[in-house]
Amino acid sequence: MPGPDRLPSWTLVGFLERLDEWVDRESPPAGLRVLVTTWLLTRLGVIPDSELGGQVVCCSYWLSERARSATCDSFATLSYPV
Repeated sequence: MPGPDRLPSWTLVGFLERLDEWVDRESPPAGLRVLVTTWLLTRLGVIPDSELGGQVVCCSYWLSERARSATCDSFATLSYPV
């Protein structure tokens, strides 16, 4: 097992598939797609700067500390209040 300064990295599960489903379902503008795709590395929940016409893109996901994985449930464009 790695020491505390060398923890194994987290694994992302299903994020690209859910991202593709969101793009197919909602056809977001190209710039918003790039912003959301770039966000995947941070996984903050509400995607910063994704507000568009009173809506914001959000992502829901499950974390497993034991497996050190983040499993994507969905992407969605939601109206305020979120």
